[in-house]
Amino acid sequence: MGTRLLLGVALLLFLAGCRQKEPRPFVVLQGEKDGHPLFAVIDKTERDDQFKATFPWYLEVSTQFTDPTPDGFPKDQEAAVLSGWEDSLEKEIGGECRFVYIGHLTWNKARTVLYYVDRPEPVVAKLKKVANDHGQRAFTVKSQRDEHWDKVSEYVKSARGDWFRATKSASQSKKSQTNAEIPVIFSPMISLWMSLVPS
Repeated sequence: MGTRLLLGVALLLFLAGCRQKEPRPFVVLQGEKDGHPLFAVIDKTERDDQFKATFPWYLEVSTQFTDPTPDGFPKDQEAAVLSGWEDSLEKEIGGECRFVYIGHLTWNKARTVLYYVDRPEPVVAKLKKVANDHGQRAFTVKSQRDEHWDKVSEYVKSARGDWFRATKSASQSKKSQTNAEIPVIFSPMISLWMSLVPS
């Protein structure tokens, strides 16, 4: 009886372990863009060109806050709702294609969620259909080919600790810029280990 119980427990632990995925490192970044404070939660995992080529399409989903703070951030109640909204997005995206969750930005009265996908057509069509459903939270969807992941490189480099070099080069280039866009400058706040690996 005791042996059977131990084997049963061992089997349950083994099966639970099979389903559990390796946690990925996320970093919370704080910065400023166009005069507005910005917070980003970004996966700092380094990925090679071969991996990026498997997910060559950038996918951005944005929603406006209903009652933002003066700094353009969500209030506590909406922040909780946004978490559930992101979870539902992942279910919709995961049903249509393979994807990589990069993280999200909170800036200028909006939450923007960043992904890379293997093929955009079915997921963009599905998300636009969901966005047009008036019972759902309103959001916009953008997608473009970006096989080198240039759209998120600024955030990922900052999350991996290359932010000092980005800050230094940005401050040097500010002197030579007139009306050109000034780069976002980040400082890492906290490292988080989260099990948010998409299936």
